[in-house]
Amino acid sequence: MPPKKKLKPRLHGEGEIRERADGRLEYRMYAPDPVTGQSKRISVYAKTEKELLEKIRKTQVKYAKGELITSGKLTLREWLESHAAAQSTGKREGTIKRYGEYIGYTKTVGHIPLGQLNTRQLDELYQALARAGYSRSVILHTRSFITSALNRAVKYQILATNPNLLTEVPNVKTEKVAQILTQDQITQLLTEAEASTRYYPVLYTIIALGLRFGEALGLQWQDLDLEAGTVSLSRAVTYMGGPRLTGLKTTTSQRTLYLHPDLITLLIEHQIVQKSELGKLWTPEMWVFASREGGMLSQNNIRREFKKILQRLGLPNFRIHDLRHSYVTWLISQGVDPKTVSTLVGHADTRLTLDIYTKAQEHLKKQAALQTPSLIKNGGLKIEKGSNRGHKKKTGS
Repeated sequence: MPPKKKLKPRLHGEGEIRERADGRLEYRMYAPDPVTGQSKRISVYAKTEKELLEKIRKTQVKYAKGELITSGKLTLREWLESHAAAQSTGKREGTIKRYGEYIGYTKTVGHIPLGQLNTRQLDELYQALARAGYSRSVILHTRSFITSALNRAVKYQILATNPNLLTEVPNVKTEKVAQILTQDQITQLLTEAEASTRYYPVLYTIIALGLRFGEALGLQWQDLDLEAGTVSLSRAVTYMGGPRLTGLKTTTSQRTLYLHPDLITLLIEHQIVQKSELGKLWTPEMWVFASREGGMLSQNNIRREFKKILQRLGLPNFRIHDLRHSYVTWLISQGVDPKTVSTLVGHADTRLTLDIYTKAQEHLKKQAALQTPSLIKNGGLKIEKGSNRGHKKKTGS
């Protein structure tokens, strides 16, 4: 058998052209797989040199665009899991848990090889989530996570383009969750809490400072300077099968706030009671709002008591987080600059602060509209008997 003839490639780039035993020409090049880092062989075959050179041109163009190496067996789910692992460094446990939830939502398309994923398939995923009753917020966050993962695949030349960029989120009609308490409702709530539960100090502090629930539970006495009237926020307590210590939600959440004199008085009294209960166990590193044994408080226990208070008072089904929203709304209504309010509550973007206020105003307008029938029934608007009900009386010409 005559030796196989090697031809010099006539295009720029690495690779070689050789003649196979069956008479066909073969072009071979080697390129690193962006996922594994290992060298991968790419072969092109043709019967004539002219045909081969044309195929080589197309192959090298595809490689330059990142279309060639797609780790063929790599599925969307596998890549999302890889992306979640890469993004988890320094993230809170809650954030990492949500990554897992987003991946779970993609089970209908997770088996698709990454290189075969297209916009239509992703659009159908979001429509399926909407039909299943998921909120627009869940769908938006899932889409954002997938976009980030696929952008990373483009960066590493696993994909040429991101098919998620042209997808659309279906219109999902959902009730606004955030509710705003009036000053009268807040007074009722705190009065009842003081009389019936040991959680009065933490609820008062959340309302007085507009804290997130976890931020309040994460406070230690060493974070407070009661003489200077300040508190520094640096950690949070969340519930994940039990109370767990985490970092704050965002970098802007780390902030120092000033305490109102009434709040300082409350905290001093609360500290005296806590020292009396814990005795020698008490230290400056103790949780400001601790269990009877001095440990972290469970959010679920406080929520149960909070719901009982609402039921006894006949108040709407508020969330503890609505206390924070009420704080934001009240400050802006008093003329405080939204940027200042945003800084106080640790929002990453002033637009979020204004969005809470806007939704609160819509809620109040809706409440006002619903009260109109009682205004009429109670005689607030009277229509004279025998009147022409607003119609103009006809007159002669």
